[in-house]
Amino acid sequence: MKRLTIIIFLTLTINQIGLTQSRENRVYIKVDSIPEFVYSDCNNTKSCIELYVKTNAQWPTDDDIIVTIYIQCIVEKNGKLTNFKVIRGLDEIYDKASIDILKSMPLWKPGMIKEKIVRTQITIPVKWDFLRTSI
Repeated sequence: MKRLTIIIFLTLTINQIGLTQSRENRVYIKVDSIPEFVYSDCNNTKSCIELYVKTNAQWPTDDDIIVTIYIQCIVEKNGKLTNFKVIRGLDEIYDKASIDILKSMPLWKPGMIKEKIVRTQITIPVKWDFLRTSI
């Protein structure tokens, strides 16, 4: 009887450890507090992203272009962006440039659920706006 009890206890303990680890690594889409990107004197995440892209992007071509590339990624618990995926792109050149600029970003403020920091999936619009004016 003792042996059966020990086996059941060990099985339950191992299962609980597995559940805890999977919860720790879970990626959330809905959170109580969404991830935030703070950069310079911006007042919200969207304007901070736009300013960061304008001041730090390496323009991949000299073409006149206005396009927004949508990149899905994960804001990790430490604020780093990972697991990039193009949701709506233009071509390989601009898609790669969009991911590269996001990889170079400073750390984000991560998402939270019930005041606990969690991994959060987000989609970031990267706007490329380059028009040469003819005189």
